[in-house]
Amino acid sequence: MVAYSTFTLTGKHTTPGGVAHRGSVEIRPNTVMRDAAGKVILAGPESVPLDAAGAWSATLPCDGPGLNPASGIGYQIAYRLASAAVATQSFAALPELAGTTLDVSEITGSGAPTAPATVPTPGPAGPPGVVANAFLARTPDSLISGAITRDPTGAATTAPVTWPDGTPGTYTALVLSAAFPGAVDSYQITYGSPVTKTYTQPAITRDANGAAVTVPAITVS
Repeated sequence: MVAYSTFTLTGKHTTPGGVAHRGSVEIRPNTVMRDAAGKVILAGPESVPLDAAGAWSATLPCDGPGLNPASGIGYQIAYRLASAAVATQSFAALPELAGTTLDVSEITGSGAPTAPATVPTPGPAGPPGVVANAFLARTPDSLISGAITRDPTGAATTAPVTWPDGTPGTYTALVLSAAFPGAVDSYQITYGSPVTKTYTQPAITRDANGAAVTVPAITVS
């Protein structure tokens, strides 16, 4: 039994003529979420593929007891559709959403709230910031802080990064997409000089249109 509040987010995308769009949506939380025991339940963006009818759904946590943080949760939705451009949406996941279904067509809010602070919870000792940094490693663009080296297709192959605490690192592409030139399927980002941690995005899977349909969790070594 889930010991925290959740809601269901849904959407359906078709042309004016009723033809289903293809692609996926990326749902990005504004913070790392843990349950009351300190277990991470959501730490980065989730990619949800559209089905044959152009529809999708996802069950997500919302503000309420049993979560850390218990309030201030929000989400950003980015649309990766093959033949249409849809503006990014963001919203606050208020307690009133618990147990309900929210369709993206109903989102009219002013955006996701500023990322809330989590409350420290007892747990095994470990390097500080590892979970938060794994969350940040999902979006290399947010860390890159210098000249980007690109290959002839435009794919970013290497770049210096600066972590929020000022620690330097390096972004390196590991696998470039053969089917979609310019896209990167796997990369790593180091932390420290000398390196103390390496955050690796294992190779993702793309559909026939290049949209990411499977995005493995960031690994830390």
